[in-house]
Amino acid sequence: GAGLLAGRLYLQVGVVQGRAFLGELADGRESDLLHDFQVHVAYASHRGATRSVPAAVEPRFDARLVFDLGALPTSPEAWAYLLRHGNAPEPEELLDAGAEDADAASPLLHL
Repeated sequence: GAGLLAGRLYLQVGVVQGRAFLGELADGRESDLLHDFQVHVAYASHRGATRSVPAAVEPRFDARLVFDLGALPTSPEAWAYLLRHGNAPEPEELLDAGAEDADAASPLLHL
């Protein structure tokens, strides 16, 4: 899509629809105010939010949030760092990780 750069790794999160938001609607009726819903998404140091939608039992968000995770990892160690920390490492971060990523060759993933 527009705005995405080659050589970068992106995480796309889709927020489509809510289900059974009954408690939230009951609270809105008690105060006689109309409420909107908005979903906030956090992944590692990244934050995003959907647009506000009218309160409903099954609200439709139809949102796509895209997080830039950094440069595309080029080694198994860099991929292991990405999976542990939520973003691609800068070269010096990979060197500093040292012992923490020493078990990167293990088939077990420690998140």
